[in-house]
Amino acid sequence: MALVTKTLEESIFLAFQNSQASASLGEDSLPQLCEDLALAIDSFVRSATVTTNVTGEANGGVCVPGGPVVKAIVIANGVGESYAGLS
Repeated sequence: MALVTKTLEESIFLAFQNSQASASLGEDSLPQLCEDLALAIDSFVRSATVTTNVTGEANGGVCVPGGPVVKAIVIANGVGESYAGLS
């Protein structure tokens, strides 16, 4: 899925809004603001799906009637899953 900046914007807005509310109560809102911003950015980045096209050259091949296939063109597509490899 493509990254939706509106979602990130809303999360950041809520983080600052919550920080203002805490500050008006006399609380130290900076640690919570930092955590909320980090979570907003983390969620935004993890929501992406990465699609990659890979093109290469294969040296060698399999014997088939008519001779071996050499230097075959290899085309592969990959789609990354959200959260794959992220911790």
